[in-house]
Amino acid sequence: MPGSGDTIPLTQEVIHRRLKNALEFMDSKFADHTKGIRKMWFNLIPKGAYPLGEGLTRKRNRFFGPIGDQGGQTDWRQVAVGRDASESQEAYDACRYDAKLVDWGVQTIDFTIYETARRTKDFCINDLKWNWQFRQQLGLIYNSLNNVTVSVWEHWGREQYLRMCASAGRLVVLAGGAGDSTPFSVTYDPFSTTEITIPHGDVSMLSWDFMDWWHQALSMDVGMKGSVGSDGDMPTYGLCVHPKDFKDMIMKDSELREDFRFSKGEVLIEHYGKVKTYQGYSLMNDMMAPRFKIKDDDGTSFVLERVLPWTEVATTIGVKPELNPDYLNAEFAIGTIYLRDVFSSKIPPAGPATPAKGFQFGAVPGLNGEWMWLNYKTDNNPLGEKGRFFGRFQSAADPGENDLYPVSFLYRRCVTNTVKVCSTCGDAAAAVGSWVSITAATAVPRTAENETDELYTQVQITLASCLGCEIPTQINVDYDGDGTGDVTAYLTESDAAPTYMITFEDPGKYVDTGKIVANTSKVQCVS
Repeated sequence: MPGSGDTIPLTQEVIHRRLKNALEFMDSKFADHTKGIRKMWFNLIPKGAYPLGEGLTRKRNRFFGPIGDQGGQTDWRQVAVGRDASESQEAYDACRYDAKLVDWGVQTIDFTIYETARRTKDFCINDLKWNWQFRQQLGLIYNSLNNVTVSVWEHWGREQYLRMCASAGRLVVLAGGAGDSTPFSVTYDPFSTTEITIPHGDVSMLSWDFMDWWHQALSMDVGMKGSVGSDGDMPTYGLCVHPKDFKDMIMKDSELREDFRFSKGEVLIEHYGKVKTYQGYSLMNDMMAPRFKIKDDDGTSFVLERVLPWTEVATTIGVKPELNPDYLNAEFAIGTIYLRDVFSSKIPPAGPATPAKGFQFGAVPGLNGEWMWLNYKTDNNPLGEKGRFFGRFQSAADPGENDLYPVSFLYRRCVTNTVKVCSTCGDAAAAVGSWVSITAATAVPRTAENETDELYTQVQITLASCLGCEIPTQINVDYDGDGTGDVTAYLTESDAAPTYMITFEDPGKYVDTGKIVANTSKVQCVS
């Protein structure tokens, strides 16, 4: 039986028999616990109509005007009266001009339409009419479909903006160097993957140094044309991050915190969600910003897999949403600098019902997620007593004037909650290069990767003290405790320090086989 989220043909019948039946002493009221969807990207991305009869692929032309003068005036000459050549001077023609060429360019880009669809299971009236409070239950189901539509368009706006950033080479990792350091520009296509691959290296937490760098770049690239507002003559761009991560940036930067203490001291006591603008940015709280965790390591790069905010778990009947703790504890996230006119969603109209004389197709649901009740007679439904809801979505991301300049950035999140006791883990962290004893070790085979108890790559270790290095980083493992590294591994989880997850490059049996042995083996951060 297909479950929630499975893709199934519209012609396949899946009967819904999950409405609640009457029981003794049952309350007649159903409390609605449907999760509301915040309309952030839903509202940020403009929508329009995709024209019919002009093909599936359309073209946009970009005109690039000349740059003009930038530095120096070496092409200027002093005005003089014409003269003939002599032994001491070259001839000079006052009526001749050496002009600097002015040039421009035109770039042509294509964009096309994508589609997806949603459906419910089939409802049988001969089942429904005997269910407890069936009208109330069906009303809750129908009303919840609006949330599905909103979530599809909310997700479309966020993911397409990320795709535009990646296409422009501006999906970057906050690392050392300039804000757009080439080795740390990454690719991402939401139509083919939910993973991102980044090279080995230190990943910065949210830092205002990078935000200043990108504000400077955007002020020159798009200026006021892409801004969401202005502060005097300075453009203001949208900064889409989770408010907790913005708060952590302020709290962990003593200079920024000092600025807030003297300019907006009340914010330190209240919350950073009340901050609306800061140094050229308008803060837009993205409560479901993309987050990631380390999935694989090939020795030169890390594969980060998407962590979703919600999971579905079984309940009395069917499934219910449950907050995913991995999302709250994810150590990597993507923030976005929002510009106006990066793209718009162009949605084709439905039909037409009568495209030409003699051609009759009838009314059909719109392509913007409008839900339609389908109840057609078949051999399995001769009386039309079975039906389902169906919704479809089609859209093209039509590039706008600023599609070359959007920016998204991957950054490290600080998720460890420090226990406030007399001696904290942070105070006892071992210096980089020091050996720390392993007090417990447990193999953690990844069954999804076909690992077994005999061949695996992950080991959870508990140490005598915290390590003085951060994930993702390389460590040495000393099996016999003689002070020399026997093999290298990588720290991949640290949220429960001094308990860590370490990952080896090659599968093997690493625990209690003369290799990692508690109270004998040690680890060391590589400097």
